[in-house]
Amino acid sequence: MRSNVKNTGLSFQKEIETTGKGYQKSEEGILFHKVDFPLRIVGTKENRKFIPQRNPFLDYSGVVWIGDHGYRLDFEAKSTKTNRLPIGRSGGITATQVEAIREWGNAGSVVFVLWKVMPEDKVGLVWGKELVSMVEDGLVSIKFSDPNVCPIERGKGFVLWDFLKEIRDTKNCFSQPA
Repeated sequence: MRSNVKNTGLSFQKEIETTGKGYQKSEEGILFHKVDFPLRIVGTKENRKFIPQRNPFLDYSGVVWIGDHGYRLDFEAKSTKTNRLPIGRSGGITATQVEAIREWGNAGSVVFVLWKVMPEDKVGLVWGKELVSMVEDGLVSIKFSDPNVCPIERGKGFVLWDFLKEIRDTKNCFSQPA
């Protein structure tokens, strides 16, 4: 395997999108989509420039139904080649993403990070408020074995990773804001 290939996360993104379509087909009560990065386009056709804007969103946004209530859903997707996810820097959860997780959590959204360790083909979920707490405690990375990482089981059919089960099974996402 080539070691100079950069991990862009596109294969994990495709798995998440397939899972989203699987949830939608099975009418599981969850709907989410990839959020486009905001760009400002200026100039004429020949001199057009694309200027990236500050992104206040996480990778995915949607809604999840628990019982009779709908909740906004926002999550960041990360993939790494090791069992460690950096916090506050490139290659992991950036400081801007931590701030977005805090803001959306404070606004009442169900917020989390979905993290895939590529070579071992395993996925974990870290709740937004837990991540913010780790940052406040000065942590610079998370190990996959950390008790705040909830392992996500393989799903069935098009639901490749059944993270909805973790959302429904825990009350963690409906408690205090981040």
